Amino acid sequence: MTGVADRLEDERKRAEVVFEYAWLAFWVGDFAEMEAAAGRAIDLAETAQQQDLVGKAYLALAWAQIQLSEHEAALSHAQTALELAQQTGDPRAQKSSFDALAMI
Repeated sequence: MTGVADRLEDERKRAEVVFEYAWLAFWVGDFAEMEAAAGRAIDLAETAQQQDLVGKAYLALAWAQIQLSEHEAALSHAQTALELAQQTGDPRAQKSSFDALAMI
């Protein structure tokens, strides 16, 4: 899937594809793959200067780390996701960030 993303010229679309792939990995239980894809989505979204997507990718990273029992990293990334959700004014992302924080 990420090979497909590499062929896209639009940086935001590339970040979105990798972000969605991260969640696909979650649903099949491959949390290490989710962690890797979420990290890549963060990098791509930052390059595309898409703060909303950066925050959502940090949240995906936190969820992967929760599943992998990487609690310190998950806490840091969920807090970053919450801060970005607050900055962008996205109430749904804020709620999801609080959900992740509650699971840690």
